[in-house]
Amino acid sequence: MRALIAVVVLAALAILLAVSNPGPEVHKQAIRDAVYKDQPLASALGLGILSSEVATYDSYLFWSVMRLEDERVSLGVLGRVRVDVDKLRLVKPPKADPSSR
Repeated sequence: MRALIAVVVLAALAILLAVSNPGPEVHKQAIRDAVYKDQPLASALGLGILSSEVATYDSYLFWSVMRLEDERVSLGVLGRVRVDVDKLRLVKPPKADPSSR
């Protein structure tokens, strides 16, 4: 009986993960929102829209990712998308010049 309950719970969890896997449009919007929030200059130049359109979407049934230049920039699971802003850095801050010290 316990084995049957465990199988039913695992099947229900697998179905929940598969049904709530976010699609490409959800990832694109999350990338645009992250660029708008974290990089206003890049957003004003339209780089958030551009990067979200250039990124490729990969679905693995239970989760999905968006890649930009072979680098994972977003991960989606249970209808939510997490954007890795550090990997999505479109406008790089200037590096400090060590000789100016």
